[in-house]
Amino acid sequence: MNSSSNPFDSERKKIFGKIYLANVRNRLRELKNPNDIDCQRSCWELVQNAKDSIAGTDRKSVDIKIHVDENTFIFKHNGSPFVISTLTALIYKYSEGKTNDGESTGRFGTGFLTTHCLSFNVKITSDIITDGKVKGFEVTMFRDGEDDELLEGLQRTEDSYKEYESCNGWTSYEFKMTTKRNKEACRLAIENFKDNIAKVMLFCPEINSIELDDNGKVLSINRLDTIYNRNYSCYKSIFEVNDNNQSGKKTFIYNNVDEHNELLTKKFKKSRNLRINCAIELDENNNIVVDESSPCLFCSLPLVGSESHILPCIINSPDFEPDAERQALLLDGSETDDKTGKISDPGVNKMILERVQDMYEKLLKYICDSGIKNRYLLARGLQSIPSVTRFFNRKWYSDNFIKPMRDILIKYPVVWNGIRYIELTNVYFPITNNIYSNRKEAYGYISKIYNNVVPTYEESINFNKYIWLGDERISYVDIEESVKRVESFKNMTSLKINCNIQNEWEWIDDFLSYIKSNCPTYLEQYKIIPNMNGEYVKLTNELSGTFKVPDNIIECLEEIGVSWKVIHLHKKLIKYSTGSEHSQDYAISKIQNRCREWSENILKVLHYIPYSEEKEFIEKYSLIFDICSVIFKNDMKTKKDGTGFPKYLYEGIDNIVFKKICTEIKKNSKVGGIYTIEFINKVLGCLSIYYSSYTEYEIIPNQNNKFCKYYDLSKDNNIPDLFKECLVKCLDKDIKNNLMHKDITPIKPFYEKNIYNYEYTLKEFFEKPEKGYDRYSLIERKKKAACYLIRIIPKVNVNNRDINDDYNYNFMDFQNNQRVLFNLYKKIFKNFSLNSCEIERNDKNEGIWKYSNKYIYKEIKEIIESKNTISKLSTYIGESEKETLKYLKCFINFTNEGKIIPNQNNEFCKISDLCNDGSFEKDETDKTDYYFNKTKKKLVTIPNKLKEISKLLGYDVKENLIHGEFERLCLRDISYQEICTKIDNMMKEEYVPENYFNQNFKNACRYLIEDYFDTIDEKCIEQYFPNTYKNKDNIVLSVLFNKETRKQLTNLKSQYSEEELKKLNSPEKAEIVKIVLENEITIEQINKTMSESKSSLFSNSSTFTFSNTNGNGSYLINSTFERCVNIKFSSSIINDKELNSFYTDTFKNVMKYGDDFDFGNPINKRTGNCGEAYIYELLLNSNKFKKVEWKMLSKSVYSEVLEYRGKRYNIVNDGSHYDIYVETFDGKKIYIEVKSTTGSFGNKIPFYISKYQIDMMRETRSPDQYILALVFDVMGREPKHFFMKLIDDLIENH
Repeated sequence: MNSSSNPFDSERKKIFGKIYLANVRNRLRELKNPNDIDCQRSCWELVQNAKDSIAGTDRKSVDIKIHVDENTFIFKHNGSPFVISTLTALIYKYSEGKTNDGESTGRFGTGFLTTHCLSFNVKITSDIITDGKVKGFEVTMFRDGEDDELLEGLQRTEDSYKEYESCNGWTSYEFKMTTKRNKEACRLAIENFKDNIAKVMLFCPEINSIELDDNGKVLSINRLDTIYNRNYSCYKSIFEVNDNNQSGKKTFIYNNVDEHNELLTKKFKKSRNLRINCAIELDENNNIVVDESSPCLFCSLPLVGSESHILPCIINSPDFEPDAERQALLLDGSETDDKTGKISDPGVNKMILERVQDMYEKLLKYICDSGIKNRYLLARGLQSIPSVTRFFNRKWYSDNFIKPMRDILIKYPVVWNGIRYIELTNVYFPITNNIYSNRKEAYGYISKIYNNVVPTYEESINFNKYIWLGDERISYVDIEESVKRVESFKNMTSLKINCNIQNEWEWIDDFLSYIKSNCPTYLEQYKIIPNMNGEYVKLTNELSGTFKVPDNIIECLEEIGVSWKVIHLHKKLIKYSTGSEHSQDYAISKIQNRCREWSENILKVLHYIPYSEEKEFIEKYSLIFDICSVIFKNDMKTKKDGTGFPKYLYEGIDNIVFKKICTEIKKNSKVGGIYTIEFINKVLGCLSIYYSSYTEYEIIPNQNNKFCKYYDLSKDNNIPDLFKECLVKCLDKDIKNNLMHKDITPIKPFYEKNIYNYEYTLKEFFEKPEKGYDRYSLIERKKKAACYLIRIIPKVNVNNRDINDDYNYNFMDFQNNQRVLFNLYKKIFKNFSLNSCEIERNDKNEGIWKYSNKYIYKEIKEIIESKNTISKLSTYIGESEKETLKYLKCFINFTNEGKIIPNQNNEFCKISDLCNDGSFEKDETDKTDYYFNKTKKKLVTIPNKLKEISKLLGYDVKENLIHGEFERLCLRDISYQEICTKIDNMMKEEYVPENYFNQNFKNACRYLIEDYFDTIDEKCIEQYFPNTYKNKDNIVLSVLFNKETRKQLTNLKSQYSEEELKKLNSPEKAEIVKIVLENEITIEQINKTMSESKSSLFSNSSTFTFSNTNGNGSYLINSTFERCVNIKFSSSIINDKELNSFYTDTFKNVMKYGDDFDFGNPINKRTGNCGEAYIYELLLNSNKFKKVEWKMLSKSVYSEVLEYRGKRYNIVNDGSHYDIYVETFDGKKIYIEVKSTTGSFGNKIPFYISKYQIDMMRETRSPDQYILALVFDVMGREPKHFFMKLIDDLIENH
């Protein structure tokens, strides 16, 4: 034999090819059109190879990645490299076998060939260990075609093998999908992979992570926490699932068995442990969840195809012995192999299932103690033996697995009744499977009858899928058992109590209808039909319905002694009926027989109002019932519904009743007791329609509540009650006796009376002569009548006047003016609290007030005259002087008699004693005054300066001038010419030596010559003041600057230089100059004191005291040059050092700050005005008062401007005896007098209160108040203020 060739090589190769074909040919032929199970398994075979690659190595885990696109499926893992033997086995479809390999998952079956569902050509890239060195390689398997093509493909596979020095690190299987079935297989494999991969990772800890890229949709699964519960010997594992960026979690609870097993050790001749996992999946709400499409059996990987083997939990065991196709467990046959005497494959599987039972109970206990829901799934697979046909022993499975598992489950609370979980043995289990037309309806009845001691409907439906029948420990109930239970209750009350049914009638009606439709014979066999008394009876021939007979007729039948309810179905049974009905006509005939004449039965019938008839008929008998309920109250109860009572049942009853009613009312003679106005209205409303003879009876009340006949009364056309009261109390005339009661509405009299119909009565009364012994009584009654009539007011004429102005007099509208007079009357009589009323406008009503208003004028006039001045009147009525003037202007439209017209000193005078201010002249005089056009003339008023000058000269012209707010009402004028002449004459008379030192005369001269003459031209002075004009220079020298004053000026000029005299002209030294010029201190006295104190007149810091020329006082001149009077104390004060010190300090403060309140000084006047502005802003900004009014505040362009604390005010002195008026939200009025000083708080500050202010304080009555406000440091940054309440008499006010 040639050594270079072996004669057997050729034959050996042929034989090897035939063996290869024998191994793969048939299976590959099947996989050209693979079934779905093969397709689903294909991916798991690759997972198996990845997991098995690290078996028996130091590697603990493997990562898997799968990439799928339209035509490619790539599976990758980073397990251990190939060796030549494992690669050879893969390529040539050869395996040494995994029978004794405890770490391998697959031992039999088609293995890797199944992956050819995806493609017959597979490109493999990985690493291989050769000669102890790891290299990279790639090879492509070609397994397409038949025999010769397969052998050719094997050769191509060998030829494609390539090795590389560099390592790949990952093993990759790439399948090119070329057919539609390849792609379908890929989709089935991927979906099954997604459904089960989390469970596979649970059972295969060696798989570290999974990543699936399915056409760009990436699924990744990673392990999170695994928690061990020592008390229950179980685990809780959580996996993070990210499916196409949608994060979620998979949660499992499970327990393990991993224990040495002698039977397996003997079988495999190697030490082996029995390994089992028992698991249950939970959702995110802690509910048990089951994937119906996923198998319950796992041998590390899912036993795809075993889905029909349903179990209450997932069981995994690498020691399972499945069939060759890994689709079922081997359970048929002996537990022991007869040949070897060792445990058989079925014996291994049975051993595992028996061991699972204890694991199941432990999980069950944990689930019940942990509040996990959906426990009905724990009975899954226990209802019956699974429909497994191959390798299965039904009897063994039933006796040794199903029954023990049921025994375990029945001990634990797994049934949800809507409140809690209870055991199967403690619940009534409704049996509703396919027996009744409506399963949920049947469940509802059973549930109510057994008082809800049943599962919820959803729970019962769920358990019906898995619960087993025929177990004596479980109480199964059906409809007939429920019917028997209902019969045992005997009546509806007992049913409600025992079954806790809210609406028991609706329920029994539905229940009977259900029984009639599904089990009709039960109605005749059992007493479950309620009659009208609510008692249960059987269905009989005499049992009839009464649905068409109204309840009120049935009630009436029972009241008059006709039995009805015993033999009729209860009316609350709406759906259920017996088929027999009694009619309404039959029932009415029973009533009619008992109402032939007047009796108690008629009253009983009258209780029923026939609401089913027309409206008029219903109203008629409703009124009859109400009337009878009052008159026959002992026989009448509550009104009842008479719907269904026919008209003929009432015929002949009403006339008898009406006659009786009229007779009973007439007996009472007047309204009272049971015969109220409301009742009489009901009677008349009924009688006027249905009984015309009512007019013959005295049953209609007048306005004094006496019953009269119809034709003796008239209609009251809105005559006010005030008017009626006036006639009774003042005229002794009661018109109510002839007026129908105003609350009588059903009938209308023939005659009508209006308020103007009584004009003659009023005229006769007010024109009655006021003489004789009852003269004063008559006058008082007329005043009283006028007070009544003023309170009867016409309504507002909204079309012809501003309805918001209550004091707008209109000469064309007497009714409007009557309203104005009423408002004035209320305002003047501030305590007026009597009621008033409005009447409709009617020109005929003028006579109501025509004769009475003169008494109103007189009363108002007397009040005005009693107050003398506007100030007192405004205080009296509680309004500002501005508002008071408004009321006066309004009132004089009604009358101007008496002292009611104010002069310009705000004093009330007769109009005949007053003159108009100024006159209409052709020539223009004082350009600074106001002008009003009157034809071609101009109104020339008297300047305020001339009025002031006139007063200083002894003639107060303002006393004779009408107030400026009033029109020119007077018959006479005092013209500008007249007042100028008057002043000129008075100047002439007063210009005598004895008046040269008279201060009033000096001021008059100064104001006229130095002030007023500067405002007019020389021609006007000569024209209007001829005497004064000729003597003005003499007056200046003799009065304003007399001999002594001129002497002092000469002395000043001789003592000081011109520069020093300029310094004396400053404001700071003005006080000294004034004192010198007024001859109160001489220059010599100043110089002497200056020399003694070693001070200079021009110093700004020294203080000097000078005695005046009369020796009875002194002047204190300090750096601010304030002046004060030197006070000489009596000896008793001087000798008391403490008292002397007190008075000295007090008077120092008086002299220091006293001028702050002297408004003759412009500086001090500003101090006062600023204080008022400060208090005004303080109160206004507090928002706590309804109204805040500063009396000096004005909108006039001729007003004085005050700037204070960043704000600008226009002010005019209005002469009020208070500065600020405040009105609170509850109507209280507060009058505030403000006193201000630049002095700081803490000093003794004097202030003045005038007599007028004290008078106003006395006239202010509670709840109104007169308040004094003190403001310190008014010019500073933060003034301080205080409020003092002033009262006239503490005892009286207390």
